[in-house]
Amino acid sequence: MNDVLSQLGEYFDGCATAQQEEALFEAVVRDPEVADQFITCALLMCDLREIESSVGRNTVSPPMGVPTARTRGRWMVRAGVVAAGILLAAIAGWLFHVDSSDQQTLSPAIETASENVGSVVRMAGEIFTSKPLTAGGAIDDAPIRVGAGELELILNSGALINVQSQSQFAVLSPMQVQLTSGLGIFNCPPSAHGFTVHLPGGARTVDLGTRFAVQVDEQGRSEVWVYEGAVELVDSAEHTRVDAGWARAVIDGQVRPIDALIGQSNDNEAPGRVIFETDRIGSYIAQDAKGNTTSSFEVLEGGRTLRLSGNAWKTIPLAYQVQSNTVIELEFRSAKPGEIHAIGFDRKSDNPPRYGVIQLAGKEVDVSFPPLGQPVVPRRWTKLTVPIGQYYTGPLKRLLLVSDDDADSNAEGWFRNVHIYEPPKENQP
Repeated sequence: MNDVLSQLGEYFDGCATAQQEEALFEAVVRDPEVADQFITCALLMCDLREIESSVGRNTVSPPMGVPTARTRGRWMVRAGVVAAGILLAAIAGWLFHVDSSDQQTLSPAIETASENVGSVVRMAGEIFTSKPLTAGGAIDDAPIRVGAGELELILNSGALINVQSQSQFAVLSPMQVQLTSGLGIFNCPPSAHGFTVHLPGGARTVDLGTRFAVQVDEQGRSEVWVYEGAVELVDSAEHTRVDAGWARAVIDGQVRPIDALIGQSNDNEAPGRVIFETDRIGSYIAQDAKGNTTSSFEVLEGGRTLRLSGNAWKTIPLAYQVQSNTVIELEFRSAKPGEIHAIGFDRKSDNPPRYGVIQLAGKEVDVSFPPLGQPVVPRRWTKLTVPIGQYYTGPLKRLLLVSDDDADSNAEGWFRNVHIYEPPKENQP
């Protein structure tokens, strides 16, 4: 307990290091008790700011994305830490109420508290809203647009929301969000059971205790991907349960199979079709989660899709005789482009491609990763054909997939419908 309070104090005091902030954010996601303590301290800070304003003190708001100044934050947090233990039980009691039918009911106090629906955990880049936001500060129900940036919020229900660049949304209440465009990742603890994301066209995603992502494209079409637990998609016709590892699309307000939006997959039994299996995915030594970075993955759609996040280099046992006309066909996308996204075979060499992979996307240029040269638009699925046989041939043992991000371990890369084969000569790239 003391360690957590110390971390909260450092963060709201404005003197936490980047590593300390990362450790705190991970604890907030994993541990509901830590999330409750974060909410408590953030609410206390907001209340104390209001008191400070009411007594006529002259203050200067910190720049967006910068924690509260030390001289002001110190006394706020010390007061918050002392009162946190007293208020935690009271806040937990009046924030939420879950009835016996497992439906989330908001208390009257929350229904009328539109001025304070949650707090900012962290923010970076361009954030546009009617009221300036600060890390640790309160948020209300005003619309928010994220430009070239990222915003992470924790609502009074305990729901943790990560909103990516080029997104527009509004927090309607501690239990409801309207996502108009872009990408949001939602982590809902038991206190946020029933949390709802409203989508274009009138459909909505209802949390059943889970971690999930929702992406809305320029045409108002939505993808819902469930990483853990389950959600219920509700449209005008039916309620559709989506369990962990699966996805659905919403087009014109109606729930559809994900293939209706991305494209029909080929036969999973076809020769050369790659089916991802959790227990067969390994780490590429000396690169995966290198240094102090992190790495994680999710297998989705029964093995058709692999999502890499952080600084991820993953291998899969796959014996294949690469010929001069061998290609790797796949669908790829990245909502958070890293330094290098690549695919190929594990083949160390002093000559390019040094690691046996071809770069699909990314911000860096490195002679060790020959570029494919096909355009990839962020957040959009793109079908790519990689002429791997033009770079090397021979027997290979492991497939290698890369979402490299040594700088801040914040990359994301999706690999779907991966197929390795030799096309007929008339169809060769």
